[in-house]
Amino acid sequence: DAQRLFAARDPYGIKPLYYAADGRSIRLASQVKALVAGGRVPATVDHAALMGFLMLGSVLEPDTIYQDIKSLPAGAYLLVDERGLKGPTHYFSIPTILQEERQPRRSSPHANEAGQSAQPDTPENLQPLITSALKDSVSHHMIADVPVGAFLSAGIDSGSLVGLVRDAGIEDLRTVTLAFEEFRGRHDDEAPLAEEVAAHFATDHRTRMLTQAEFSGDLEHILHVMDQPSIDGINTYYVSKAARENGLKVALSGLGGDELFAGYNTFEDVPAWVQRFAIPSKIPLLGDSFRTLYSALVAGRTGRSPKIAGVLKYGGSYPGAWFLRRGLFMPWELAELFGQDMVHDGMQRLGILERIEAAMTPDPGHAYGRVAAMEAGLYMRNQLLRDSDWAGMAHSIEIRVPLVDSNLLADVAPLLPESIMSVRKRYLAHATTRPIPQKLLDRRKTGFQVPIRHWLETDDRIDIWKSIPALSRDGINWERRWAYVLATRLLQGG
Repeated sequence: DAQRLFAARDPYGIKPLYYAADGRSIRLASQVKALVAGGRVPATVDHAALMGFLMLGSVLEPDTIYQDIKSLPAGAYLLVDERGLKGPTHYFSIPTILQEERQPRRSSPHANEAGQSAQPDTPENLQPLITSALKDSVSHHMIADVPVGAFLSAGIDSGSLVGLVRDAGIEDLRTVTLAFEEFRGRHDDEAPLAEEVAAHFATDHRTRMLTQAEFSGDLEHILHVMDQPSIDGINTYYVSKAARENGLKVALSGLGGDELFAGYNTFEDVPAWVQRFAIPSKIPLLGDSFRTLYSALVAGRTGRSPKIAGVLKYGGSYPGAWFLRRGLFMPWELAELFGQDMVHDGMQRLGILERIEAAMTPDPGHAYGRVAAMEAGLYMRNQLLRDSDWAGMAHSIEIRVPLVDSNLLADVAPLLPESIMSVRKRYLAHATTRPIPQKLLDRRKTGFQVPIRHWLETDDRIDIWKSIPALSRDGINWERRWAYVLATRLLQGG
């Protein structure tokens, strides 16, 4: 008997795996609270992890919110034998796949011999290859011994996914959508268009109305099952609840479409900022001087983004520009809220820009690949996928993500760098045999959301919400205030 333990995590990090090793024993679980509940692992908040959460809205792996618990990184494994723990060792890298160059496709297997030229990588020539890869992934994700449903919004990702499921020959498909009285008749209301898409693809569709009273009653349970702090996930919690009520145990999500097919504005903004601020950011002390001056000029004013103060300091590099675009709190804001000692300790050990740069290392060599690597390896992995796990598991729903697949990435990513910014998610939309409704393509992106800002602001239990004047005046971003509430609860032992 080898007396050896092997543990591995999937390439993208769809499912979490946490461990605590003290030199004498190792404990593993799919939730950090399970390790704490065992009584041998202390629930001491890690200040570095907390700073990461406050700056990006989620805890960055391999950290967890507790000092003595680590996350096994996505695409990595570890070994334990009589000599102790070895690893983690990485076996898969998203930026490495994005770094691979597209091999020219010939018009026939003997093209070179016949003197024929390579077909250009135009969207028209690439679409059949992308369609084939998408259909293959969806077909594999439909394999189950129970009915597989789908979350349906008014977006391209979920609508295209439903169309691809139909192309896979699935006739009995149940879909679910959330609706809110606060959104009725507004652009935010996804229910009417989702119902049109459901009718278009003839699904068994349910629209689930969510009220503030239900949210208020569920809030403490949501915070309990959240496992690690996150500013997102409540939408997934309720759509999973709706799926469970509709008799489903497995549901498909369109998560991953934005990361693969450049659906976020970061794919435009980050390269543009890098080009604009590359030279100013290299001038010594200019960035810090501008930040100090800007902060002094706008101190106490409402409606001014604190990120503007950091454009010269961060905007000239891909990690810095992405941080500005995705960040919540800027580093210089945190000391005022949580004290200089805690913030200095956390920031020194975190190394926020180094963490972000690691997500795009090795350098894919092109703008699309760099942003795609950061979005997939940071925002999607640490927030969206982790939220999908705890929110789905809270209702015993397995959430499957056909657009988050290592084989799909390897098949599709090398095709995209030259054409993606002109086509973007139309590659996905045009992959279905029956085209998705044009309204989905024309609709301005909003994301799948709930009216949580209004609900939290009117919840008397969230007294911390209004306790800091600077945060109460901030009308820019409700997520900042929600992150502060969650961080304060953690530090208070809540």
